[in-house]
Amino acid sequence: MMNYTVLTPCYTYTETIEFLEADTEKPDIFILDIRLSGKKTGIDIAHLLNIKYRIPFIFLSSHSDQQTLLKAKETIPYGYLTKPFNKTSLYTTIEIVLSNFFYNDQLSSVSPFLFVKKKDVYYKVNLKDIVYIKSDHVYLEIYTKEREKFIIRSTLKIVLSKLTKDFIQIHQSYIVNIRFSESLSQNKVLIQGVELPIGKKFKKIIYERISMI
Repeated sequence: MMNYTVLTPCYTYTETIEFLEADTEKPDIFILDIRLSGKKTGIDIAHLLNIKYRIPFIFLSSHSDQQTLLKAKETIPYGYLTKPFNKTSLYTTIEIVLSNFFYNDQLSSVSPFLFVKKKDVYYKVNLKDIVYIKSDHVYLEIYTKEREKFIIRSTLKIVLSKLTKDFIQIHQSYIVNIRFSESLSQNKVLIQGVELPIGKKFKKIIYERISMI
């Protein structure tokens, strides 16, 4: 379809997890229907793609009510198409999403640092010196090992796409550099003397990632 290879669809959250954990090549993009068979939805899958797999996704749904949109927005989707849709709009959305995603991915892979603004000056901050990042509405606070704080206007999702595998999202408001972690409990990470909360939906993935490092 439209020069893309379409894989066998998954109809439940469990089927999707089994597919993602199988030893096969992962897709370049997911098209997620919000309503699935079972209790969990496409929004649950979106959170997993953000946290563990970093695969871009587009929501495809006949539901455009305020409550559904608010839940979908929390995942910061790369696109949202409402039914009915046509091939042209789907193709255009996929092309733009993949172009933006892989462009950012290339920037991330070749750049070991970020330029962040402090007052009227842009400073180069090495990724290896970043201890943790905190989300504060539309701004992010970046804390370094020298205990400097930089504030940028961005989202955790965008910044996470530019970071290395040492960085893990532990909460909807926090990303940490696991190399600076001092201790880990069920609900908190101690990092450079600062206790940061662990979100419930992030626990399993955190332990899986830590065991890999």
